[in-house]
Amino acid sequence: HPQTPVAMLSREHEETKMNPHVSHDSQAESSSDPEAITRKPLWIASEIHLNDIDFVSQKFSVKYWLNGFWQDPDLVLQLEKKQSSEEEDILSDCNDQIPFTKNCLQNASELDLMNPPKLQIHNKEHNVIQLSLAFVATINDRFQIQYFPFDVQFLDIQFVYRKNEFKVLSKVPKWVNKGKYKLNLPIQVNMQPSMTVYELLEPWLDFRMNKKPFTLTDLNKTKTFDFRFSLIRLRVRRYPGYEMTYIVLPLWLIVSMICCVLALDITNVNDRLGFGVTLLLTVVAFQFLTQDKLPESSEMTFIDKLMLWAYFITCFLLLHVSFIVGDIGEEETGEILDKVIVIGLLCIWWIVSLYYIVYSYYRQQNVNWQIISDRKMESFQHYHDKRFLQVSKGHTFCE
Repeated sequence: HPQTPVAMLSREHEETKMNPHVSHDSQAESSSDPEAITRKPLWIASEIHLNDIDFVSQKFSVKYWLNGFWQDPDLVLQLEKKQSSEEEDILSDCNDQIPFTKNCLQNASELDLMNPPKLQIHNKEHNVIQLSLAFVATINDRFQIQYFPFDVQFLDIQFVYRKNEFKVLSKVPKWVNKGKYKLNLPIQVNMQPSMTVYELLEPWLDFRMNKKPFTLTDLNKTKTFDFRFSLIRLRVRRYPGYEMTYIVLPLWLIVSMICCVLALDITNVNDRLGFGVTLLLTVVAFQFLTQDKLPESSEMTFIDKLMLWAYFITCFLLLHVSFIVGDIGEEETGEILDKVIVIGLLCIWWIVSLYYIVYSYYRQQNVNWQIISDRKMESFQHYHDKRFLQVSKGHTFCE
């Protein structure tokens, strides 16, 4: 991979420094690029509070404080003349001179301003303008659900600004007064204390104007990603304790009860069938009870795979009781075969469930974030290419 220049959490970084997951135009531009010279340097300092993650609806909500700083002598003069005007009037008059608006979050389904937008002179000596926005937003995203409840997530905020006129800096310029709000950091992130299900990790940023071609880590393909938006990528890791206690463990115990069929006489096929059917219906009912905790998706989760194995084990037990045991002539041979098959099914269930748990936990703790990022970027590109459908060939009829 080429060096993709990342964001810092305020509690871990006191001074801005380069990190391989913060991408800005200033790192990719050359001095010979004429467009890079005409674009105004822009410093963005923001603070994000992660309020909630709705895994079923694949949404998350944030409180977002956004500050943009750039140099514009003409706009400084306009603001000095309009100091007595209302802030909204100033913003509307200067709309074509500011880098972003209050509708800068492209994938926000709901967005409410906490305070009126504020446009002011930040540093008169250097003609620096500051634009401040504060809002509560609900963000739509596509979650990675295959390994639920051992999942890790990129919570992507699609940020839109005037890329053709501004370039986001990777390091705080000297003309920005750092102040007490740590304006030297591109992003500060924290999470509500009540969100005990997730662990918050350092975010990634991508403010590049053009996404460079690179090779997908696990697919050995070269892709060029080109979007109208930039990405603010919050990263979280789930603590699976709740799902393990209230979903996985009960399911494991229910299916493990197949060994109880050995307590019934081998010749009593009706009672054995009744036990097997009851066990199967219990698994079905359990799946219905846990369905509201999983998102509606065509992707199979870790729990879905366990459910399929649970169906397989209980259905095979019913087939064994109905056809194999019922046709055995010698009772002693039948009892031995019965124990071998039932214990074999129990061992298969234990091995499969243990494998899924250990593998998923290991993957979560040793996750390759770059592979997850590449796959999600590819899904972004696929969505971008397929958003609009054209009329099927030969089916356009006009007068």
